[in-house]
Amino acid sequence: MSSPVPFDDVRSKLEAANLGYPIAWPNTVFRRPQPPGPWLSVECTSRTLVPIEISGGVWQEEGTAFIDVFVPAGSGTDTARSIAKAVANVFRGLGAEPVVYLGGSIGAGVTTESDGMWWTLPVTVDWRYQDTT
Repeated sequence: MSSPVPFDDVRSKLEAANLGYPIAWPNTVFRRPQPPGPWLSVECTSRTLVPIEISGGVWQEEGTAFIDVFVPAGSGTDTARSIAKAVANVFRGLGAEPVVYLGGSIGAGVTTESDGMWWTLPVTVDWRYQDTT
């Protein structure tokens, strides 16, 4: 997990983007769409267990937001790829903010779950956050 500020920033940006798909957040109740349709799952991790002091009481935390795009298995990849691109665009071209987004990628898709009901396309977005607390 990441510290609260980067996670909250990722969440607020995705919610403000109003992409039109339900989002599963960590440790919250979530019901998958019925009938099956696209949805997102979000995790935000920090690559450092302890932030690195860089000077003057400023600590730097770096990590990645993992946003998985789920679509029904067997429905093709076009919808998932379009949603993944829209998710990636949420974090592009942002100015100087408390959380700086460094870039990201759209990964390879895979059928998930033992029942094979969902196909998942991962989107990753790297970030950096500097804190004085």
